[in-house]
Amino acid sequence: HVFPDSGGGDTKKRGLDASFVKALPFLERAAEPPPPPLRAAEAHLNPFFAMQRSHAEAVFASARNAEAAARAVLVDGEAHLRFWIAEGDDALESAVARDGSYSYARDHLAQTHLRALPLPVKRKWLLEMLRWELGPVSAGVPVPGVQGVSLAVDRAAVLRDLCKHCEVPLDENRGASLRSSVKADSADSDSDAEESFEVSNETDGTTNETKSFARGAFLSPPRGGVSVRFRGERGEGAALRREWFALVAEKSADFAHGLFVSHDGGVTLHPHACSGVVNAKTHLKYFAALGRVAAVALYHGETLPLRLTDAFFDRAALGARARLEDLRSVDPTLFESKVEYLRELCTEPSTKTAKTRKTSQAPRTEDRYEETDDDDDETRVTSTLRALDLEWRDAADPTGVFFPGETRAFFYAPETSSSSSSASQTTDPTDDRFTSDEGPSAPVTPANVACYLRAFVAHRTYGSVKWQTAAFAAGFGAIVPAPLRNRARSVLSGAEVSVLVAGERGEVDVLDWKRNTGYAEASLAVSFSTACFWHAMEHVLIPAERVEILRFATGLSTPPAGGFANLVGYAGDAAPFTVAELASDKRDAPNALPMAHACFNTIRLPRLREEDFGNGDVQAGGLEMARRLRVATTHGFCGFDNF
Repeated sequence: HVFPDSGGGDTKKRGLDASFVKALPFLERAAEPPPPPLRAAEAHLNPFFAMQRSHAEAVFASARNAEAAARAVLVDGEAHLRFWIAEGDDALESAVARDGSYSYARDHLAQTHLRALPLPVKRKWLLEMLRWELGPVSAGVPVPGVQGVSLAVDRAAVLRDLCKHCEVPLDENRGASLRSSVKADSADSDSDAEESFEVSNETDGTTNETKSFARGAFLSPPRGGVSVRFRGERGEGAALRREWFALVAEKSADFAHGLFVSHDGGVTLHPHACSGVVNAKTHLKYFAALGRVAAVALYHGETLPLRLTDAFFDRAALGARARLEDLRSVDPTLFESKVEYLRELCTEPSTKTAKTRKTSQAPRTEDRYEETDDDDDETRVTSTLRALDLEWRDAADPTGVFFPGETRAFFYAPETSSSSSSASQTTDPTDDRFTSDEGPSAPVTPANVACYLRAFVAHRTYGSVKWQTAAFAAGFGAIVPAPLRNRARSVLSGAEVSVLVAGERGEVDVLDWKRNTGYAEASLAVSFSTACFWHAMEHVLIPAERVEILRFATGLSTPPAGGFANLVGYAGDAAPFTVAELASDKRDAPNALPMAHACFNTIRLPRLREEDFGNGDVQAGGLEMARRLRVATTHGFCGFDNF
């Protein structure tokens, strides 16, 4: 759903639609004048005022970064897409060689060798760069100049709380107008402006919910990290943040919210083209908030188990160049049945003629046959394209749930597929022809089918979800500044960013888990209980149960990128998975259950005696250990506590 042109004033000069900025109010902070510099005498006399001023400066810088990231998608990125659709890959390479106007392509060409590095090396590099920009991850200890972000959330409404933490707080000057506009939308529970957030202040192990956390706690960059506390629970630490990541991903991926859709059987998710129909007032806030959370997960070296498509990360996080293969990550079946089919259909005639003829010689009989074959092939291709009845349009909702039978013109399609004049016009960011609902009337022919395929792929991967992509980019860019995104673009691909954010693909690799495990005591490495634990993990528990054990012991739903060797601890440093025993007064108790120190990736096992299992039968002991693990992970209260 394209935003209407509402004038915009200064907003339009910045290249962002006024309605888009209105949907994401934190972007308005970028248009405000920066806070005046604080004099040393003022900071000395009023430290609290100095802290407030520092926070205001951080929020302003974050808003400017978010605006730049959104503009990189909606203006610079669209200029690149239009040029690519009209001219193709070869012309884009020539444009880069000529003036280097597209920095993403230039970075790729200049630093191609960096992309061949293994993913664990890239992950370490990205962690170092993020912590150089945002400071080291704090382990709950105050660090001078490093102020983290503290969030209080409700397990039953993690998305609502997340969005409200990302909203601009109401102030005295504009509070009345905002409250009146919000009350008019009171039917939407996510627009309740009067609700404040309460943070638990731990005193004597009790919870006093007396300190109110206003909106906007997540607006400033999380220098030092993000700490999360669930309301009604006493636990704190890194495991709660990992649990929060998992809950945010789970709720976001719920198709009932209408934010994402999967075209590959649930393997990956792509923004829903009609997300604005389900959440008309809040869907862009959701995408912006998810962009922030994805960046925070990268900063902490942890995972947000929301596996988005490679093409989406290419566009929203990196601003990479468009390719026809982008559609393969979004809808592999459509890519093979349409893009691959049309490419092969139109390249067939050129591959059938293998000889080169000299014009100075009289045509031979076989040459005349070849010319006839070429004409027949071209006629066959033309008739096939005509029979397919291709139009420069796509379904309004590819899922068929909303607007059945309706179509929309492509995000952009040049008026003439091969004219140089239209190609030059496509590089103009102010060209609004792509907003037309009519689309070109020219039929798809062998001469313009390549342009048609580029326009179709650009529309399906980006054009139909441009506002969702820009909102996610704004949230991601609010934390990851443009210089770092530019450097990351020259090193990482969208597929690698997807793995870094969501963790390793596929099932949990138990062998890699076991290979990168440490033991609290040397004797545990060869103990009967440990052998039973690994037998249960390898041969008894099903893949879904292994994920539950991983979540129970570490707070993660997927292993980090590069495998279990890259697990991080409380302070963001390396902390391998560790096997320990229960305390001495509990380890030998009948039916004792495993416990976990999830912040430190440690699981404490009960002691199983060999004489109780046929003098050391590991299979029988593995069955018993699996039973106790199932009880510990599936029965009882879901939450955290300090012990």
